Amino acid sequence: MTAASASPAATVLVYNPQAGFVVGGGTLAGPAAFAIAVRNSGGTTRGTVQLVVWRGLVVWRGLVFHADSVDWLVTSHGCALTAGHGRVDRRSGFSFGVIAVQTAGSDRFRIRIWNTATGAPVFDTSSGPLSDCTTAGRVSAGGVLVRDG
Repeated sequence: MTAASASPAATVLVYNPQAGFVVGGGTLAGPAAFAIAVRNSGGTTRGTVQLVVWRGLVVWRGLVFHADSVDWLVTSHGCALTAGHGRVDRRSGFSFGVIAVQTAGSDRFRIRIWNTATGAPVFDTSSGPLSDCTTAGRVSAGGVLVRDG
């Protein structure tokens, strides 16, 4: 196969939709605050993810994200990956991906938000692939709890 005919790599998720959860909240550098509560139960993923980014001392000059739906959750060895859809500043049409990592020291959290229709990025606390737990940044205050099934 030549480079010109190579197809892009795909990520395949393998998880137990009956088990696992992530819960937490705190602040990130930026400044931003997050809250997450997502679990797999009865074959369905349920929960919420929220993010508030402020500029100066007021939230209304920043960004407010609220998840409307969570599509899946994968937990393994203290790392949770989850994704879904939500609203930015009360406007629908956005997707998100989250990495939450529970560690013995400072927990880690990453959220990427993008326009679902165009793929244009709206906000990202870090860089790199959303499938790599090492791309999550440190939680400044607060933490996360991740449990495998």
